[in-house]
Amino acid sequence: MNALPNQALPAQPLSVWVLDEGRRGHLNQSLGLLDALARHVEVRSEVVPARYVVPGWLRTVVRTAVIRSRDIPDGLIRRCYRDLRLPSGRPDIVISSGGRSVPLALWLRQRFASRQVYLGEVRPYPTRLFDVLLTPVAQPGAAHVVPTELLVTRVTPHDFDLARNATRATFGVGESECTAAILIGGASRSHVFRESDWLELANGINATRARYGWRWLLTTSPRTGPGVEALLRASIDPGALSNAVWWGEQPHSVVRQYLAAADVVYVTSDSLTMVSEAVASGKPTVAVRPRKIRHSAYIEDALGAAADNKRILRVTCDGLPASAGRLETLRPLTQAPGDRYAGVLLDLLPSG
Repeated sequence: MNALPNQALPAQPLSVWVLDEGRRGHLNQSLGLLDALARHVEVRSEVVPARYVVPGWLRTVVRTAVIRSRDIPDGLIRRCYRDLRLPSGRPDIVISSGGRSVPLALWLRQRFASRQVYLGEVRPYPTRLFDVLLTPVAQPGAAHVVPTELLVTRVTPHDFDLARNATRATFGVGESECTAAILIGGASRSHVFRESDWLELANGINATRARYGWRWLLTTSPRTGPGVEALLRASIDPGALSNAVWWGEQPHSVVRQYLAAADVVYVTSDSLTMVSEAVASGKPTVAVRPRKIRHSAYIEDALGAAADNKRILRVTCDGLPASAGRLETLRPLTQAPGDRYAGVLLDLLPSG
């Protein structure tokens, strides 16, 4: 870690720059931490577009140069990031997530003597490069690493305290009616969904309606695909659904509304972002996976830790009915975890 012990953070307000390398999930992690910081101290923030344009075959070369260099050349950064425009002034803290942001973040620290805070999957970069690292993956013996509950998000349990009843009315859900949301992703490098998995998922939705009287709020996503959507629509009893958004037909985001209205949230575990938002909402959360998984150490470590902490249940697609009887074993969040991360972060960064 390139700590700067002789240069304390200034008195408030803190100048915080958030790097946006173009992926919404990464930006939301950074903004979630910024939101939490702003609940602790006065901040003055800027979002800096950071469009990384290095072709794939050159990225290893750039990454190696950044790791080895004590003085990252200005010209390298200007070539790596298209139309880079920096805000006026200097940042006290630079927050980023996603590997494409790392060269710029480290160069900004070099140029402005700012503190560099990174969120999420750090590999293939070594942890020593970062002043503070927030990650759901354990890093034993690294004092500058802040362990997180899944990914940092902008969602907090308090977001939905007052919105529940109004949102349920929007979807025609009764006050006493048990309502489950299901957030459906799709195939990824780690998650290999087959037709049999989707049929088991549909059968599980139907079974919980028949056995327990549950009604469902269902949304697919850009990753789901029209073929899977058609299969689900043909297999799920329409009477089991209070509301459904089929992304391929009429795309619009209802995740926050569903999180507000639901009593329990099911989410396919191909998306750590969706699982993290469900957990951060304070609702009992069940992570649903296909039978075939290609091992991903990062995803497995993150979900495994969440299960050990009783934030989530993990089931295969045929496990929806059985999971209904295990929800009481969970310990949903009652406070925004980002507040704790922000407090630890400020303790790690010397203040003046």
